[in-house]
Amino acid sequence: MNLAELNNRLTLALKNYIKASNHVDSGRLIKSIKFKCTDANDGGLKIKFNAMEYIHYLDNGEFIAKFFALDSTVSIITEYLSKTITLG
Repeated sequence: MNLAELNNRLTLALKNYIKASNHVDSGRLIKSIKFKCTDANDGGLKIKFNAMEYIHYLDNGEFIAKFFALDSTVSIITEYLSKTITLG
């Protein structure tokens, strides 16, 4: 998996999570989701995304933390990181 695939998979996962959590009114939030992850200098991963500001207030401010705690989200990130590790 490359960075573009990671960004696409995380974007789709968050959009699906928004739908599953019944946070769709106008569709503006879903349309605003876009991940822009990059590799960090220390071998880690910088995860950034764009979204309407009010995403931070959903579920009493816990929505994003709940998304990143999902097994499916962790699995996507782990899959990317495991493919970037090289054995020396």
